[in-house]
Amino acid sequence: MKKLLLIGAAILAVCCNNLKENEYLITGTVDPAFNGRYVVLKENGGSIIALNTVDSTTIENGKFSFRGTTDSIKSGFFYIEGKEEDPMALYIEKGTIDIKVDKDTVSNSVISGTLNNNAFYKYLQLDKEFNNQYSKIYNIYNDDYMKAVKEKDTVNVKRLENIFDDFYKKNCSKYIDFIKEHPDSEVSLLAFTSYYRYTKNKSFTSINKVYQTLSHKVKETEKGKRLGELIKNME
Repeated sequence: MKKLLLIGAAILAVCCNNLKENEYLITGTVDPAFNGRYVVLKENGGSIIALNTVDSTTIENGKFSFRGTTDSIKSGFFYIEGKEEDPMALYIEKGTIDIKVDKDTVSNSVISGTLNNNAFYKYLQLDKEFNNQYSKIYNIYNDDYMKAVKEKDTVNVKRLENIFDDFYKKNCSKYIDFIKEHPDSEVSLLAFTSYYRYTKNKSFTSINKVYQTLSHKVKETEKGKRLGELIKNME
């Protein structure tokens, strides 16, 4: 009996992964307490307000799935009934995408399975770590910094600014490392935006050097081209 179950599971796995060209399969597991609730999948139609509903389904036995086709890589998200204010972002792209839903905070779900979704989950963890570390340093030093500015204590102002600058320098390098590790992923465009936002020394040479680590495929995307034009204008 056990052997038959294993064979059945193997056949099911093969069937699920036997996707046609440009086809995607999104499978989600969630706490059975959510059984009966609907799940909605949306994609970004080009702007924050232009969101298109791709599909919807109902959770059964702690599982849900979406299957469809896409001719390009699209950013999107899904939300669960009753938790509409806590969506989980993802990339809709060909391949099998697996989601392990966090029952308490849907946006903390684990997503994996395809190039961009694997990279995206790592990016979310990197960004979360950055924000947590920044909150700590802000809570420790910001009051002293504001006091020094108010009292025109230039020595302390410079000292505290150096502490913040060291923090940004150290953590910006992590975004550079991410981009180098994921040159073929469109998620690296997000990482580049974070790197650019937080870096203090914005010279054409340093910014362009990081941009050039992206693959040709990523630089030729719509977002990649826009980014390239902005950097070119810096020169």
